[in-house]
Amino acid sequence: MKVIHDKSGEYPDVINSYYDLEAYSDDDGVSVLFQGYNSSKASQKRDEFLSYRNRVYLNLESPCAFCSTNTFLEEQKFFTHTYTICPYTLKWLNKKIGTKGEAIAFPYSKNCFSHLDCSIKDTASMYMGTIMCEEHESILKAMSSHSHFVSSLSHHPMATHIGLSSFEKWNLLARVKCSVMMNLCPITDHHKIWIKKNEGFEKHEALNNFDENFVPQFKPRVIESMVCNVVCLVKKDKWNVIENWFTPGEDFIYWETYNELQELIDDIDSNFENYIAITESARKKVEKFEIKNIIHLIKKQLK
Repeated sequence: MKVIHDKSGEYPDVINSYYDLEAYSDDDGVSVLFQGYNSSKASQKRDEFLSYRNRVYLNLESPCAFCSTNTFLEEQKFFTHTYTICPYTLKWLNKKIGTKGEAIAFPYSKNCFSHLDCSIKDTASMYMGTIMCEEHESILKAMSSHSHFVSSLSHHPMATHIGLSSFEKWNLLARVKCSVMMNLCPITDHHKIWIKKNEGFEKHEALNNFDENFVPQFKPRVIESMVCNVVCLVKKDKWNVIENWFTPGEDFIYWETYNELQELIDDIDSNFENYIAITESARKKVEKFEIKNIIHLIKKQLK
């Protein structure tokens, strides 16, 4: 399988920056894998591979592409298969144009984490990501009564670390007991205008309800936390996309209110040993999504 990894237009230091996909490239003239959002739009580059029977896209941005373009469906017609973190996009594409593939959790490279010592847990909690809305700030307030890290790429008065590299962030993550997250992406009225320009958007399960100003987006911080033996505290929502791959109460814990979140952090900080079974279950299941295993899965399904 030939691999085309276009990093232009991507953040230079994120979990998918370190897949080393070129190492898996072996041109058989039959299958080609594209990764990187710009690779899905580069028609001249794609046209070189029109004769390949299997044209695969590793889609790690959906459903966010709908928030800034109205040509997503047309771009995706080139691909015969999609492996994506958004099961709703795959279902929509399958109904619209017959795209095959599978919904996968965010892949990771074990080489990024193999040097970490995840046995020393000296910090209660961590939040990773841009602080974009009131809901994010309420999470930070719930965390504030215990030791914590808040890693953000942009400035915010509640952030403890700003502009860390991924490896610096993972060094902190290895030390914490629980990680707080929402598998949701905030959207604005501007984003909604773009979404509505996509033909058939109302049949897309991630895009057909704007009441809460969010769309579901599976976050790589789930995977990063599980690899580091950290308890994932996940905001329950109307989609609960994480349940496509992991089981609540077994691999992670839901929270619904900020008081509930604070109580969970209190207990995990005081009684982390009671949560080891959850971290071990998650750590075992997450291995399925190591990039080498994802490439193996794709090649196997293309046969």
